Amino acid sequence: MTIRNLALLTPSGFVRDGAAEEWRDFLESCGYRVKLMPHINCYADSDYTAGSAELRAADVNAALQDEKIDAIWCVRGGYGSAQILDLIDWETFRERRNFPVIGYSDVSALHLAMLKMGAGLPVAAPMAARLKEACNNRMTAAEINKLWRLPVREERVLAASNLTVAASLCGTGYLPDLSGMTLVLEDVGEAAYRLDRCFTQLQMNGFFRGIKRLYFGYFTGCPGYGEVLNRWRKTLGVEAIRVAYGHELPFRCLRADWDIEEQRGRGK
Repeated sequence: MTIRNLALLTPSGFVRDGAAEEWRDFLESCGYRVKLMPHINCYADSDYTAGSAELRAADVNAALQDEKIDAIWCVRGGYGSAQILDLIDWETFRERRNFPVIGYSDVSALHLAMLKMGAGLPVAAPMAARLKEACNNRMTAAEINKLWRLPVREERVLAASNLTVAASLCGTGYLPDLSGMTLVLEDVGEAAYRLDRCFTQLQMNGFFRGIKRLYFGYFTGCPGYGEVLNRWRKTLGVEAIRVAYGHELPFRCLRADWDIEEQRGRGK
């Protein structure tokens, strides 16, 4: 899989003037050609997103429709990806079946919708805003470097998501069927009862039905999370394995077409 031309955009939170250019320069120093999408620097002092949902979706759609663009690398999370789901050009997205969208955290709303719609290739990896820091971590740098070494498989076998973001999609029509798939979950800054609430909501919506394996990433700044995760592991009746994924380093990069157990077995 060859990735040379990147679109840099934010489907969620805003970035300050000049920051996007700095991240572009770093990615270009890594050998990529980078296009800053037109609305990447849009924000209002009274808002927390990078412009309106229409503007953010327009950047995603423009990247999808540009055949010279090989992938989208999201610059940050925050909140807002769910707002653009009804505005995505899903027909074009489905035609670009193996088009990577790179990010995690709030971007997992887009990743889950992609799995539901059979569109693109979800790739859980550090945001562009944290990429320089991530590349200074040896394990994470190795994970990022291996992202494009293997050809893409047509089958989607893995879903990686923020727990709270996944729960926010209940009832929207954008939660995918994960039967036979591996699910990897992480979260940040949530109290134990809020984590429990999300697990309950997702279970009642059938999100865990038929999952093959369950992995827990980092639950950063979530006091009491261990007891909640252990209780839900038992409730769901699946083995739960820990993996370095989420709002800390090192970061285990995850592609939706990768069997995580196979990758572990290869030592990659």
